[in-house]
Amino acid sequence: MKRKFLILGVILGLTVSCTSGELPLAVQLDGDTTQVVGTPPDSVPSVPPDSGTVTPVDSGPAIPSGGSHLLSCTPQSYAATTAVIGPRGGLIAVGNHTLKIFEGALSADVTITAEQVEGPVNSIRFSPEGLRFTVPAVLSLSYKNCENVRHYKKVVYTDEQLNVLEPTLSVDLSKSSQVRGLIYHFSRYAVSY
Repeated sequence: MKRKFLILGVILGLTVSCTSGELPLAVQLDGDTTQVVGTPPDSVPSVPPDSGTVTPVDSGPAIPSGGSHLLSCTPQSYAATTAVIGPRGGLIAVGNHTLKIFEGALSADVTITAEQVEGPVNSIRFSPEGLRFTVPAVLSLSYKNCENVRHYKKVVYTDEQLNVLEPTLSVDLSKSSQVRGLIYHFSRYAVSY
């Protein structure tokens, strides 16, 4: 029962701003700044509240090949951020995207690398590959540089060839051109419609 309430809280957190103002590239949830190594973006995005329509997107069953379309975007440049996140959780920003890891999601400190993959699809790769969370993390992907934004967007889990393997439980925040999805493990993710 406690786990159901925790997941419900995380889902509600998808629709509410994590913070406002500028953030360092990685922040522990108790406010301590984490040592960050990598290529910082020109400006670290805040996670703005969205006053527009919030549309939950059902994760449903895995999408067969060709059943989902990755959003076509102006190519994003490569960026990478590395940070140590532990049991207290934290926030990692890379390029125009963020990952919020909640307290209790990890049992020990983990060195995490987030890569904004260069190319015409807004895609993020996380390592260590296969890392699992006991509490789902919230991945916020920006689609400000994308076309065909009239469809509802979702975060999808992909392989390295960008074949969609599985959608996530997602919320499309159209006013801020972001989609937020719950992720349970590390791999590669992209914006889809």
